[in-house]
Amino acid sequence: MANGERLHPGLYRQPSQVSACLGRVAQFTFFRRQECIDRRAAVATMRPMPEQAQQFKVLFCERFNCRPAEYAERAFYKCLYGHARPFAGIIRTLRPDFFFEDFKFIGALGAAVDAREASTDAANFHDVNRYGRDFLRRRWKLRVSGGKAMRLARELFRAGGRVAAAEAGGPAQG
Repeated sequence: MANGERLHPGLYRQPSQVSACLGRVAQFTFFRRQECIDRRAAVATMRPMPEQAQQFKVLFCERFNCRPAEYAERAFYKCLYGHARPFAGIIRTLRPDFFFEDFKFIGALGAAVDAREASTDAANFHDVNRYGRDFLRRRWKLRVSGGKAMRLARELFRAGGRVAAAEAGGPAQG
């Protein structure tokens, strides 16, 4: 290749060449001794990064002092209807896939980063239970309560917002 030949869009072999802006951060890529040195990370660290919202799973584990591996089981029993708790172990032994939709909902809820996402997951879970054909889930409500899960999510996200705002020195959110 000739000196200064274009290798890839925006990348050149000569150190004096600078690539075009990529989004808001200018991407400076230099080649020294045939190796690429990417300057995007250095430019990105000069600006304060926006605070990442914590997932429901992280907030739940902090609040109830459990490991992330225990999250699904603990959240399942925490959000079960009260009258379903004595029967849950028996049902799980006899029909292991009976609570499949509940654990699927708990998994989706764990990935939510705010109450709006949690509400969407709860609405989807409601639709599954409303239009499902399983008599035990629909009529006897041997399942997780979407309402209990939403109350817990609102409480945890509200508390998580206050803690994050207090650490940042700003007003409490929510």
